[in-house]
Amino acid sequence: MNDDSLLRQLAGAARERTAEERERLDERWDRLAAGELSPEEEAELRAQAATSSAGREALAAFTPLGAEFEARMARLAGVGRAAAPAAPTEPVEPAGKTLPFRRRRAGLGLGVGLAAAAAIAAGLALGLARPAPFPLYQGSPLGGGSQTVRDPEAPRSFSPGETLVWTLQPPTPVGETVEARAFLAGPKGELRPWAATVQASAQGAVQIAGNLPRKLAPGPWTLWVVVGRNGKLPDAGELSRHTGEATPRARNWMALQKTLQIQ
Repeated sequence: MNDDSLLRQLAGAARERTAEERERLDERWDRLAAGELSPEEEAELRAQAATSSAGREALAAFTPLGAEFEARMARLAGVGRAAAPAAPTEPVEPAGKTLPFRRRRAGLGLGVGLAAAAAIAAGLALGLARPAPFPLYQGSPLGGGSQTVRDPEAPRSFSPGETLVWTLQPPTPVGETVEARAFLAGPKGELRPWAATVQASAQGAVQIAGNLPRKLAPGPWTLWVVVGRNGKLPDAGELSRHTGEATPRARNWMALQKTLQIQ
C-alpha cells in the first residue's frame, strides 16, 4: 500500500467519524425527545438516521416512549409514594456549594479506614516485636557431695556447708542476656533464696555454684534454679505457685528442680 492510498483511507475514516458526530450532535434529537419536531422534520430525521448505525442508535435513544408508558410510570410512582413513609425534608443548599455533611462523612470514612489500617499495622508490629517463649533448659548431674548408688537419677547426698555445682544448658544458643536465681525448698515446701554464685555464658548456659547453708535440716531438699531474660525473673512468691509443676515455664523464664539429700 502506497502513501496516497493510506492517506485516502485515513481521510475517509475521518469523514465517517465527522458524520457520526454530526448525527449524534444534531439539535433535532433533543427536539425529537421533547416532541417539538413537525411531522416533516421527524420524517426527514428518521430517513437520515436509517442510513448509518450511529443514526439508528441515536433514533432509538431519543425517540419518546409514548404517553401510555409515561402514564404507567406516573401511576407506579404514585403507588410508591403512598406506600413509603415520607422522607424528612432536608434544607436545600444553594447551587454550587458542596453539602457539608457529605464532606464530613467522607472524611470520617477515610479516618476510620486509616485508623483501622494503623491498628492492624500496630498489631502486626507488636506481634513481630514480641519475643519467642524462653527455651527449655536441661540440667546436668549435680556436682559435689556424694552418691551412694550408681543410679545417676538418684538424689545426691550433701552435708550442710558442702559445695554444690549445677550447670544448665539451653537447646541452642539463646543470643541474649540471661540471668538466674537459686532457691532451696525444704521438707515443708517453703522456698528460701540461696546465695549461690551465678555465671552465664554468651550462649546462655548457666552455672550455679556455692556452699550449702550450714543450718539445713537433714532430709530431702529440692534445689530450684530459675533462668530467664534479664529483669524478667519471678520472685520467690511467684515461683512458689509453680512448685507443683515438674518444669515451670513462662514466656520470659523457666525453672528446673533437683532433689538432694541432706545428711
